[in-house]
Amino acid sequence: MSSRVSAWPKFLAGLCSGFLLVCTASAQVAPSGGLWVAQPKRSGELANLSAAEQVVWHDVVALSPKTPWVRVVFSEARLEAGSRVRITSLLDGDVQTLNAEHLRQWQNSTAYFNGPAVMIELIAGPGTVRNALAIERVWAGDAFPALSTGPETICGATDNRQPATDARVGRMLTAGLGSGCTAWIIDAPTTGNDRCHLTAGHCLDGGQLTVLQFNVPASNADCSLNHPSANHQYAVNTATMQFSNNGPGDDFGVFRAFPNPNTSQTTFQAQGASFTLATSMPNNGANLRVTGYGTDGSSADNAGGANSSCTTCSNPNGARNQVLQTHTGSLLSQGSTVLDHQVDSCGGNSGSPILSEASGQAIGIHTHGGCSDPVGSSANAGTKVTAAGVVAAINAVCGSGGGSNDECAGAVELSDGTNGSFSSVGATTSAPTWPCGSGGSDLWFKYVATCNGTLTVSTCGNRSFDTTLQIFDGSCASLTSLACNDDSCSTGSLVQISASQGTNYLIRVGGFGGQSGTFDILVDCTGSSSGTTYLGVMAISAKPERDTGFAKSSTEFLNSMDVGAAFTFTCDPIQDGTWTIDARGKLAADLSLADYQRLLDRVYGAGQLTVVSVPKESVKLKVKAARNGRPGTVQFQAKARVHIPGDLHVDIQVKFVGIED
Repeated sequence: MSSRVSAWPKFLAGLCSGFLLVCTASAQVAPSGGLWVAQPKRSGELANLSAAEQVVWHDVVALSPKTPWVRVVFSEARLEAGSRVRITSLLDGDVQTLNAEHLRQWQNSTAYFNGPAVMIELIAGPGTVRNALAIERVWAGDAFPALSTGPETICGATDNRQPATDARVGRMLTAGLGSGCTAWIIDAPTTGNDRCHLTAGHCLDGGQLTVLQFNVPASNADCSLNHPSANHQYAVNTATMQFSNNGPGDDFGVFRAFPNPNTSQTTFQAQGASFTLATSMPNNGANLRVTGYGTDGSSADNAGGANSSCTTCSNPNGARNQVLQTHTGSLLSQGSTVLDHQVDSCGGNSGSPILSEASGQAIGIHTHGGCSDPVGSSANAGTKVTAAGVVAAINAVCGSGGGSNDECAGAVELSDGTNGSFSSVGATTSAPTWPCGSGGSDLWFKYVATCNGTLTVSTCGNRSFDTTLQIFDGSCASLTSLACNDDSCSTGSLVQISASQGTNYLIRVGGFGGQSGTFDILVDCTGSSSGTTYLGVMAISAKPERDTGFAKSSTEFLNSMDVGAAFTFTCDPIQDGTWTIDARGKLAADLSLADYQRLLDRVYGAGQLTVVSVPKESVKLKVKAARNGRPGTVQFQAKARVHIPGDLHVDIQVKFVGIED
């Protein structure tokens, strides 16, 4: 299993001259039906200094009026925290909204949109200054797409496929490649909502920018494709793909898909159904069913002309091209890993489930054509789901699930102190999308606060992988994110909130980029002590004291700062008193000198800059109530004690401790 290019096509070509029957086994990928169209557009770097999000740039991608659909691919996409890009079809008003994490998942691309034109809007989050989008070209639909080519795949003189409805089966499309295929949701071994998908291996080999679509509408009369709403399109998680592309019997693919960015639902959550895999095979002669998104230019039941419906768009009212259809036929023969069947199919059926009509279970993955007219002993082919390679790939990608707390409803209770060890191996990725880092393979926990004060939760103790950590208020059905962190203590994570005693908090631990492993969770709830009231950790804003640099939104230094450069923090305290304000974060006590040196090495290269000390700043000040009875805005200064590189992400927090007078 790998992402290699298969030796099978070359081997097959070598045999064609002497063995005609071998040549009939051909992978059933549909032509791409699209082409790249230059559409250079650039927003430039844009800011939003207001307190509310704003549309700071918009433009329209408008192609030939006959263009049936368009998909945007960004050559540059830089979105700061709270910023988004919104894409709207000008034909039907369909909308997709993507933040920075969604764009990473979609490989800087969008869903497929019907019509020749889309509006692109850059929505800048409040207080953001470096948002930018750029487009060089878009992937656009061909108004008169080619259909399948290659050997015959209809078993006999007529195409007996019929329109079908099956929530478990999706259409796969890849920008830039001839890879219209079929994929489907399976129900095991994964438990929970983030379930795996099976397809043909040649559908994944070399594929990028791959989208999985469900609830696909009828095609146009010219056989060009229509697309479902962006709410029913999912980016394939290429990091999870395992596949083999070595011909009939050794052609299979397993993958996961990211949750939909509009709905935050996984494919299984939205579709509500999945296939059960068979553990044994039926006897030869058994009745089978193949359901998938094959090409079809006839738009007629029992279309004549044998394979012509796969290759020619002949009906002016055609509406079935790469739309879900199904047919039944017999299991002709089988080997240890291969199934030979006589069920009608066309290009685009690659990856379709092969089902036992008797049990309804999936017994194989359809991969290759070969049926002819007259049918005789000719057959199409697929790979058994019981093949050792398929089973191994499913276990590797899908695991056995993350246990009872793989989803929020099964959250495991934590107590003060060190909890664990826990293992996330086999865990799935839950909704909602992670707002920090690129979390995945997550587990859920719950904690009832034992104090009124600071709640600190971290994975800074024992761990075997790069973690992400998020804490929520509310219920599983209505989550409110309070804090999220990727790296705080090397590859460990730390979140800190102001807790209320007796409140139940939900905690999610994931792995950066979907990593998994073992970890401990450290919980510390520090309440009020004599003479002191803890007032929580609050975000700060900052402005430059001079033009050498500044921190904004507590998260990023935009320009480099020389040693001694000053910056001013502006804080909004929540009650009167004498306060100790401690500005700390990744540039302070929670990073060692060695940790900070590694950050500089990563930005500038090893040995270019040397850290001599780690900055630690605290300020005491008196706060008086404003006219409305609440404290007014206060400011304090801090100075850089080391050179601070530009574009360095930091987490500066302000800790407020009220001293009773």
